[in-house]
Amino acid sequence: MSRGIPLIGKNQNYGQFPFMTTIGICDKNTGAEKNPEITAFGYGSLSTTLNPDNVYSLSGRFVAPNEKEPPKFYFDQEVTQFIAASDDYPASLANKTSVWGIGIIAAREEFAGTRAGELPRNLCLSVRHTDYNNNTRQSISFTMDYVVPGNPLLVRQFSNLNIGLEVTLSGFICDYNPQTFVWEAHVLGISFHSGDQDPHLGSQTSTPAQHRSRRPGMMSIGSGSTNSSPAASAIASTSRSTIPTPSSSLPQDSPAAQISRLPKVNPAGDSGEEGEIDEDEHVQVNTFPPRRTLQDITKDAQKELKRQKRT
Repeated sequence: MSRGIPLIGKNQNYGQFPFMTTIGICDKNTGAEKNPEITAFGYGSLSTTLNPDNVYSLSGRFVAPNEKEPPKFYFDQEVTQFIAASDDYPASLANKTSVWGIGIIAAREEFAGTRAGELPRNLCLSVRHTDYNNNTRQSISFTMDYVVPGNPLLVRQFSNLNIGLEVTLSGFICDYNPQTFVWEAHVLGISFHSGDQDPHLGSQTSTPAQHRSRRPGMMSIGSGSTNSSPAASAIASTSRSTIPTPSSSLPQDSPAAQISRLPKVNPAGDSGEEGEIDEDEHVQVNTFPPRRTLQDITKDAQKELKRQKRT
């Protein structure tokens, strides 16, 4: 790794620090190690910048426009990890650059493996990525090839990887085509995105009438949302309704309400065992004393005054 000219403004201590580095890959035909050159950018100061001729573990965004210029790698200074000096690190870094990309499948092609170690059935996906170029301050789109091996774990997903589908692919960078300026990655994992996108179409098409929620009947508690299924609405309306009972449909102080609170007594001639509960006996008995009126309170006060005068 070698350091370039820092992109720092006048009278400023922070800015972009470019570094010339490489990505190690193995040639598929000869197995020899190749190191295509890229430019890595990190935002920071002179005291936190990387030192040349060292091995670091970097994490960030890989922007590889399909043009005749080195790709740009914008790494995060906060998660940079020093590994060792270049001379003290004898291990090969070929095919050790991990990558995960989010994009839309632009083309697909199945092919049979002809080289040593390749599976008889494989799938090559051309994925279109959209990212932000910090140097030009503009959005950029580029394509990258992902080779999905036909192993027992991934071969069953070939039929689901159709043009127009947005997916997340994880793996490692394994090749670079200098004629088309396209990088290639070997896929280890696949993650499908949820949504209404039709995987059989090249672009997403949907109409409001055919829209289908990912969570039918989902309701936001407390937000006043009315987006609920008929079944959920019926259950909600039942739970809010009040079922009248003899004690709740009459005034609390009325004689009828007081009578309704009394326990039911088996009529004469209906013999029941001790402790047996009648099936119709569902009314809850009120164990609280009757509510006192203003007239009862006044009478009790007058009686208390008379009692104190006598004593």
